[in-house]
Amino acid sequence: MYPPKILILLLVLPLTFSSSRFAMSKSFALNVELGTIWRNNPSLLHNISPDDNFSLRIILPMDAFTTFISGSYDSSIPSFACGFFCAGAVATCDDYIFSIFFVSVYSFKDVVYLNSPEVVWSANRDRPVKENASVQLTELGDLVLFDADGTLVLQEGQKLMASTSMTNWASGKFYLTALPDGMHAFAGTDTPLSYYQSPTGGTVMTNRSAYVALKNGSLEVFTCFRDTEAPDYQIQLPRDDYGLVFVRLEFDGHLRLYQMPNNSWLTSDVFDTTDPCAYPLACGEYGICSNGQCSCPDAAIGQSGLFELIDPREPNRGCSPIDSVSCDSSQKPRLLPFPTSLASTVSTIGQQVKSDANCHA
Repeated sequence: MYPPKILILLLVLPLTFSSSRFAMSKSFALNVELGTIWRNNPSLLHNISPDDNFSLRIILPMDAFTTFISGSYDSSIPSFACGFFCAGAVATCDDYIFSIFFVSVYSFKDVVYLNSPEVVWSANRDRPVKENASVQLTELGDLVLFDADGTLVLQEGQKLMASTSMTNWASGKFYLTALPDGMHAFAGTDTPLSYYQSPTGGTVMTNRSAYVALKNGSLEVFTCFRDTEAPDYQIQLPRDDYGLVFVRLEFDGHLRLYQMPNNSWLTSDVFDTTDPCAYPLACGEYGICSNGQCSCPDAAIGQSGLFELIDPREPNRGCSPIDSVSCDSSQKPRLLPFPTSLASTVSTIGQQVKSDANCHA
């Protein structure tokens, strides 16, 4: 059986940079053959200005991008492209991420410029690669990434990880994956908590890969139980008349669709979940979510003096303890049992908290 895998789900890392002049040392194709290898070096289409604060080496652009470079356009147009990206001066760039990025393309006196590239998805944000790293489309149709020394960095079957925040690229607490019975979203890595599962399943396993695809105006889920190539489940998405679409798993656990109608992104939720409190950490660390509203644990049960909102103007950012708890504290920790909690559960958790100063329950 083939391993489950995620396809065509993009993670946005919103960084923008100034415009740049680009040089093309060889032509490139939108349709490539299996077995094709690209190497991260100046043989790719790349920016050449020494004043740039980023380095971009393009492998595959969209059709509009290619047509523009061929000289058919005179004004700025937005497009997606794929390649190696480095957030640093061109002359000193040494750490690259293989990524998909969004750019606005324009020309001036027959010179092509890409304005404000925005990284939309990256394969190796926690593990950058060096000069002469390579990307290969294997004979089996898998996309693999190798560092310059031959170390395997990316292969099929990876989870889609959210970032820590809008400005922090590091892997966060939420991830999306395709399991044999469909699409699952989890919070946490040590003891993952499932907070979304597509309503799919089956009993007879077939020799097919489970995957998720964004296409034909919907998010399509394919399980390992299907008998045909038709999707087992579809989430219909808002109509797109713009051609610029991607899906992002965000740091708050929401999977959002991005469309660009008028030079700005329009967003909408993809998961068919109407309850905002269904998302873990909907109200941040220590926050309590009830009926879509956020509060701190003590306020939620009519007490005070234990927690405070990190930012009263944005309650969803969570709460922080007013007094730190330590094993050396002269004060005994107080337990806040909620009305819906079972007495036995409260007792068990209470003993665990008292015996471990690192446990805040």
